[in-house]
Amino acid sequence: MEGLQRWNAERVFLLYAAEHEKEAVAFLDTLPEEQRNRVTPLVGQLTGIDLRLSGAEIQRVQHSVTHIFHAASDAATPEKELLSSVIALNQLLRLAREMTVLQRFSVFSTAFVSGNR
Repeated sequence: MEGLQRWNAERVFLLYAAEHEKEAVAFLDTLPEEQRNRVTPLVGQLTGIDLRLSGAEIQRVQHSVTHIFHAASDAATPEKELLSSVIALNQLLRLAREMTVLQRFSVFSTAFVSGNR
């Protein structure tokens, strides 16, 4: 979240799955109050259509997000992780195409998703 300071971001949307709420809240609790106040938590699912966000949430995201930083993975095995990662990236790209002010889409990954090569 140091990017909030470096890019002077006014608002950050933090998308997390409902089963990771405890971790999301713990992460937000580590932020200084000024940064925490600029974060809008969204409960969704990367592999779901429209990230399983509500219509109002989709509208807000489509018309206000300028940067996407995608660094998510939620599968336990390499095979499931690869499939999950591809589906999640596809869903996020579909939504990104409809974002009216998007400037940058950054994907962070690891070598581990490719298995034992």
